Amino acid sequence: MMDKNKRYTVWNRISIFFVCAILFAGSAGCGRKNAAEEKIKSYTDRGSSEIDDIDNYLRSDIKDMKENKIKDTKESGQSATETPDEKTKRLRAEAISAPSVSVDEVTDLHIEIHKKQHALQLWNEEKLIAEYPVGLAKNPTGAKEKEGDNKNPEGSYYICNKNSRSQYHLALGISYPNIEDANRGYEEGLINESEKNSLVYANEHGKKPDWYTALGGEIMIHGQKGEQGSESDWTRGCFAVDNEIMDFIWDYVEVGTPVLITAD
Repeated sequence: MMDKNKRYTVWNRISIFFVCAILFAGSAGCGRKNAAEEKIKSYTDRGSSEIDDIDNYLRSDIKDMKENKIKDTKESGQSATETPDEKTKRLRAEAISAPSVSVDEVTDLHIEIHKKQHALQLWNEEKLIAEYPVGLAKNPTGAKEKEGDNKNPEGSYYICNKNSRSQYHLALGISYPNIEDANRGYEEGLINESEKNSLVYANEHGKKPDWYTALGGEIMIHGQKGEQGSESDWTRGCFAVDNEIMDFIWDYVEVGTPVLITAD
């Protein structure tokens, strides 16, 4: 029989094991999480005659979970505390690959661009199917407000045209200015009422808005200019990707595809 102090110590370790199992298994997917839960149950169901074995099991299982977590992190190329800069470097270092589902399998595509992360993502419904590095404008902090500010817009938009003859390989036009941009520009005196109404009408009907007001326009997702692509922030307001990546995006995206652009 185990003395009272030792029994107390072992059951403390069971508690620690439970916490470790949640921490290490929670981010590893349902399969490993379920396995951890079953193992916890098997420990708590043991009789007092087997309590001596539990101490040894706990030591080895916690060690295994730590090693598996480290292995998973290395294999995915990600860190649990990955910063935006680290994510950008990882995305640029990874081999270029097509989205994880075929064009024929796509049912509800939308694009997300996260500026601070320099990441352009393709989503099919709620599933992330591709993530690529993206270059921003020369002055990427903050949302675009007017022509010539060298900023990228932020907000909800849609693809309003496709240009296969772009000087930047291929280009997808973004519906900037949107209704919020138009209302802001009118309130600030940058555009008149007629221009505002024209922009609102175009957005409400899924058309290409007027790109030649004081708010600026011709904001695109496009390919390279010579050697310049996703590696730096160099555009006047567009989003630049490498040509090979642009080929993938072009095949998946249609006019009307929603685009969400965020500061994060």
